[in-house]
Amino acid sequence: MRALRDIASETVLLDNLPDGKVEALLRPVFPDVIYMNNPSPVGFADNVNRASKACAGKHLLILNPDTVYQSGSIAGAIDYLEQYADIALLGCRLMNDDGSIQQNYRRFPTLPVILSRGLGADHWPWQPHFYRWRMMLDATFDRPTPVDWVFGAFMLVRRSWFDAVGGMDPNFNLYYEDVDLCYRLRARGLKTVFYPELQFGHRHLRGSARKPLGKAWRWHVRSAYRILRKHGYLLRPPVELGHTDVRAPQTDGQSDGASFVALRSPIRERRDSGAHLSFDRRTGSLLSVAPSALRAQLARLRLRTGVACRSRST
Repeated sequence: MRALRDIASETVLLDNLPDGKVEALLRPVFPDVIYMNNPSPVGFADNVNRASKACAGKHLLILNPDTVYQSGSIAGAIDYLEQYADIALLGCRLMNDDGSIQQNYRRFPTLPVILSRGLGADHWPWQPHFYRWRMMLDATFDRPTPVDWVFGAFMLVRRSWFDAVGGMDPNFNLYYEDVDLCYRLRARGLKTVFYPELQFGHRHLRGSARKPLGKAWRWHVRSAYRILRKHGYLLRPPVELGHTDVRAPQTDGQSDGASFVALRSPIRERRDSGAHLSFDRRTGSLLSVAPSALRAQLARLRLRTGVACRSRST
């Protein structure tokens, strides 16, 4: 795969369902893969944390199953991240299926913005200034730029800081776990940066919007409530963009091995509660794209791009 050119990787596959069918299917073809099974299905954030503990390295790349590499260099993004001690996390440019730019960077959400979105503000013929400003609808960047948060569809994060803040919060079953991670990093004085020199396609499904009052919608509402309650604000987030010089925590015990992790989703909606991660031996970085052969085998279980879609309710 182009995104992993010149990168040697070790593969770890985490099955979010306990029946072991993925391992039984794939082990004869991929005997070198490290297989993990959850005893019971868990949410996206919890799966990311579990997968990351099976890997050792300096960086983690959290990548959604509905993404496709288009252009740029993951190694270049890692090199950029390594130049600045106060940057903890990078997001790449995401593109929609029709070739338009996906607005995958935003300011931290507030109650008025959350309510407006719930009322369909994305489709209003006129949107208030506060909404457009906080959603950053009029902002386009052609160079690396600090932002409040980026979509969890692509997050390249320093492993040391991911561990220091406790990883993703598993209390977010789905949605807002990416906002929360960026918020907690910002509270440590660290930056999240939009990095447009690396580009992936992303089929933004928004399952909660397609089925009001469904399971995904209820998860979205609970997570929106939790993000505001957890961080104690309604109208203005206490943390703001800054330029603090921060010393990265120690990385003793982290190897320069490589790991790829795929997670299988138990959710009936096509929104997947999974993530896949891979790791670069050369740079000591955890990356995440499935080899095409592995992807073809996963498709036999109706898996999509490294995350299973053979679903059942939790």
